[in-house]
Amino acid sequence: MHLYRHSDWYAFSEEIPSGYSSQLPDFLYYHPAHLQSKNLSLFQSFFILSIPNKLCLAQISFVRKWEEAHSLPMSSYAGLIGTESIAKDVLTDFFLWIRQSLASKGVKKLHWVQTPAVLGGLTFEVPELAELKEHIKIGHYLPIDANDFSEKVHTMQKRKLKRAHQEGWKIHQAPVEQAEEVFELLEKWRMSSEKPLSLTKQDFMQQVQAAPEAYGFWLIEKQGHYVAGTISVRISQDVLYHFYPATAPEAKTESPMVFLTESLYDHAQAKGYRVIDLGTSEVNNAILPSLVQFKERIGGQVYHKSVLDWEL
Repeated sequence: MHLYRHSDWYAFSEEIPSGYSSQLPDFLYYHPAHLQSKNLSLFQSFFILSIPNKLCLAQISFVRKWEEAHSLPMSSYAGLIGTESIAKDVLTDFFLWIRQSLASKGVKKLHWVQTPAVLGGLTFEVPELAELKEHIKIGHYLPIDANDFSEKVHTMQKRKLKRAHQEGWKIHQAPVEQAEEVFELLEKWRMSSEKPLSLTKQDFMQQVQAAPEAYGFWLIEKQGHYVAGTISVRISQDVLYHFYPATAPEAKTESPMVFLTESLYDHAQAKGYRVIDLGTSEVNNAILPSLVQFKERIGGQVYHKSVLDWEL
């Protein structure tokens, strides 16, 4: 095991040593079963350890592909995770140690997207290191509290919500056995809006099979027809991901996504989640003002996600 003793207090390691415990967030995307479903054969983790407490304080993981290393590629949750703040000088030395380790394996470029603190990532100040570049992406989240969803939304969305209830719209949670069917329906709707999915059906089904209990499949029915849907993902005990929302083209003017988000909010509230991740608010690396406006009109709040690239 490769362990580097940074000081009397901290050590860096590529494994959690025997006798050490971990209080890291229980992220779905870090589970071994999920990683195996993605066939990530060159997967490598790095840890910050508290020597006196024999405790793992932080983790970041990468997948090596040729001369590049990516922190959990094709995942919305990656980067450094942990349970407490860590001094900037320790983090700087940790990143330099990771750089040396990966460079010795032939890696020439490192890339990661840092999960924001509100979604369970570790807050830290990006070290000022040569060749390390940062740019920011934005997304939105919906805080879960004791209030009703209707209290959070804009007046226009309140009217659409009221009409949906008056017309008897229904929410259906499909069983996991219908995962492919729901995926295909959402894919068709999103393609009609030129919003392709980031995963193929095969890749998605492999992930579902690895952790079926983490996924929910939601459809909105209006007068016997499905008009909207989404897939929810239990990222951790605090975070529910509103993944792949889609609306039938013929129903867009009725905004069924408002009714759907209320249903997801009620579910998250009942299950004790702290936030719903509404996902990125960018399309093709550009902020989409109409998407930002909609999310904020249903109570969404902005988060910032750091994207880091480092030439080794």
